[in-house]
Amino acid sequence: MKKNKIVFIFISFLFLIFSSTQASSEDIKDILDLLKKKYHKANFSVCFKQTSKLKALDIEDRAEGYAYFKYPNSVRWEYYEPEEQIIASDGKKIWIFKKEENQLLVGDATDYFKDGNGISFLSDVNELINNFFIELLEADKLKYILKLVPLKKQSAISEIYIEIERKSFFITKIVNYNAYGDETIISMSDFNFNSKLKDSLFQLKAKKKSDVIKMGNEE
Repeated sequence: MKKNKIVFIFISFLFLIFSSTQASSEDIKDILDLLKKKYHKANFSVCFKQTSKLKALDIEDRAEGYAYFKYPNSVRWEYYEPEEQIIASDGKKIWIFKKEENQLLVGDATDYFKDGNGISFLSDVNELINNFFIELLEADKLKYILKLVPLKKQSAISEIYIEIERKSFFITKIVNYNAYGDETIISMSDFNFNSKLKDSLFQLKAKKKSDVIKMGNEE
């Protein structure tokens, strides 16, 4: 139950994070323009490490794996540690497969990501213009650090910090805090922007003898 709560906090975070920004600073505009140039309509894969901290329950959970992104709104997160599971979505449906339980959860993506305009995390950086105020916190020879605050109050996100490698313009770290003080940190490496990703990668089918559980309004 605790792990399920962490997963859904993380999912909400994933699909809300890249919904936007407004800022008057010319430095911010230049950075965002370069981010768009780097990520717009990009299909790519990346290694990730994730740390989730639930403040109220005093729980810290660590995970790692591989993620795939395909424009405009498809994503697949493959967890290898601490246990194998896959979170995938084609922008319409979401699937969560838990290998240990041989269980497949299926739901309507909009039920879970409606506040973030669908699946927008890194798969369409053009959405970085509407819902957040952005501040440049740090700029040095190696990196930029941006702070994002939602223009509209929401429980899933109170503030986000994004670390961008200056040379490559890869987003290498994302830190999210929600309204309850929970923290999610994602570190990313080994970017591959030459990925030819099939649509089928972002859909899951039930394996033999898998328990299929419908989530939300899924029929």
